[in-house]
Amino acid sequence: MRMNKYLAFLAAAFLAACTNVDGMSNVIKGVDYTGTEQNPDQGGSSGQTDPGVPTIIQEEVVGRLVSIQEFGVLPENTPGVNKVKLQKAIDAAQAEGLALYVTPVENGYPIDGGIVLKRNVSLIGAHGPTGRGTANPDRSGPTGSVFVIRDKNHPFLTVESATSVRGIQFYYPDQTWNNPNAIIPYKPTIQGSHEHGPQGVTLRDLSFYGEYMAMDFRMPEPGACEQILFEDCYGYPLGGEFIAISRCYDIPRILHCHVNPANQREFGRSFTAEMVDEVVKKKTYAYSIEATDNAVLMDVFTYGSYGGIYLGQHTYGQLTSFNLDCVAIGIYRTDDGAWNRNWEIAQGSIIANLGTDVRDVHPVLVEGVSGHTSLMNVNCFSGLNGGKICVGESNDFLCVKGNGYVTVSMVNCRMMSYVADDPVNCENEHATVRAVACFDREGYLYERSITPDDDGISGAKTMFDACDATGGWSSGLGPLTLDTENKKEGAASVSVSGSSGVVLLSKKLANPVETHVSQRKGHLHLWLYVSDISAFKSGAEGALEVTSSGKPDVEECAWYLSNLNLKSGWNELDLKLSSGGLTEGGPKLGAMNFLRIYSVGVQSAVTIKIDDIYFYEE
Repeated sequence: MRMNKYLAFLAAAFLAACTNVDGMSNVIKGVDYTGTEQNPDQGGSSGQTDPGVPTIIQEEVVGRLVSIQEFGVLPENTPGVNKVKLQKAIDAAQAEGLALYVTPVENGYPIDGGIVLKRNVSLIGAHGPTGRGTANPDRSGPTGSVFVIRDKNHPFLTVESATSVRGIQFYYPDQTWNNPNAIIPYKPTIQGSHEHGPQGVTLRDLSFYGEYMAMDFRMPEPGACEQILFEDCYGYPLGGEFIAISRCYDIPRILHCHVNPANQREFGRSFTAEMVDEVVKKKTYAYSIEATDNAVLMDVFTYGSYGGIYLGQHTYGQLTSFNLDCVAIGIYRTDDGAWNRNWEIAQGSIIANLGTDVRDVHPVLVEGVSGHTSLMNVNCFSGLNGGKICVGESNDFLCVKGNGYVTVSMVNCRMMSYVADDPVNCENEHATVRAVACFDREGYLYERSITPDDDGISGAKTMFDACDATGGWSSGLGPLTLDTENKKEGAASVSVSGSSGVVLLSKKLANPVETHVSQRKGHLHLWLYVSDISAFKSGAEGALEVTSSGKPDVEECAWYLSNLNLKSGWNELDLKLSSGGLTEGGPKLGAMNFLRIYSVGVQSAVTIKIDDIYFYEE
């Protein structure tokens, strides 16, 4: 549907831009492009008021799309002249809400900034987003519907409400592409009006070449904007900021936008690695959202930015289908309020590898005093690129900072190329983090809970059995009893005595336990009592096993008794899951249900007790 409308739109544009065949192609209702006022009663001229401004007649042509050339905006003019002509065209078009067509020409239109796109007016060009640039015949620059901007002191275009800018290229020919010391800090190419907070603005199919900042809709207090749509816009801002918006209280949308330093490839001006490094040094974000209601970001890409996306104070919304490539910080989320401050982030890839210190490189950074962040199907990986400011890996997957009660949930995240022992680095003692069905850099299942009451243990304890009852326990040594006197925790320990038997103790849970630990960082903790260690034949086979299969030797992690340095009396065992032997890939740590201790070397009477069995993550 959208394509059909767009084709019809371009057809109307073509008709409006054509040369005069029958006296009608240069005419729309109320406008004659000869620059002469017409008197319908007399049929004559009343004198020329301005040869660059059309005057009023009573005719109509379908499409209501007017070429800017008919207002005197021409490729041979100076930038200053074209600025004046274009502004007069916009002023004339405001009352009827006309669309001004940027007729394609070789090398584009030289023009200065400081232009105001007034309410109701549209600027329309011929192009979709040109991700690598158009090129003139000698490939020295872009061509077509191009504004060639020379002004260093003003935003090129300030937009008011009910406006649209579509299908246009913006080119800064004086901007360097290979000398980091010569970058020109141009004003934003397109800026929302601070005087008249813009509402209902469409920015679509735009390409930017050499800009310092592409689109700036950060509204100063008490101003605001609403319903700002950025769609299919491409560029590489040398200030690092492509789109920034704040104080937008009716759903801003950033859709299908692409930031890449190769966007001038077709005319030989792709930015060098040194230029990318200079952009990274600015520590800015390609996309920035602050003080907005229900922002929507979908299918956004950046390459070679310090930060991918900044989700700032007083915001909530959805971020989906994204790729943040070669960044130092992929997503930076911060807020100071709890009510509705929720960001839902899903289906994306982050390659965080830029910087000089890997400790400062984070795919996801969450900070603040409150708010919730949901991560689903987000993966990270890394490697080296051609730039100088590149460490090739990240410190972690998720870093949580701040001093307030922030919450983060993670589901089905694949986390790779980090150097820390754990992919989740929680420096906020008040935060709650929950990871489910995630996988670490080794491909191990990663499930973890971090809560404010962990008392120094990064992952909370998950009890397997308190050993206060004998239900589910069995032994080959003899009958089981509870010892309420000789215990280590709770009401009792489970005890058994005998002089022969292989299975010393085993426990099968009726309901599996979700341990909230990873294979890499998880521990099994328990107390094991042996009345006389000499009751076991030295070197005899024996092991302590935990499984998720409800039986031994299947989905198992096990430790040989001979490696546990057991002694007579109570033994506190703190066993790293990563040090255990695995069968069938190891247990499913989200559904643990079986423990067994066995030995084939019992040679005399012995009493075995067990107590306080739980999992935790270091």
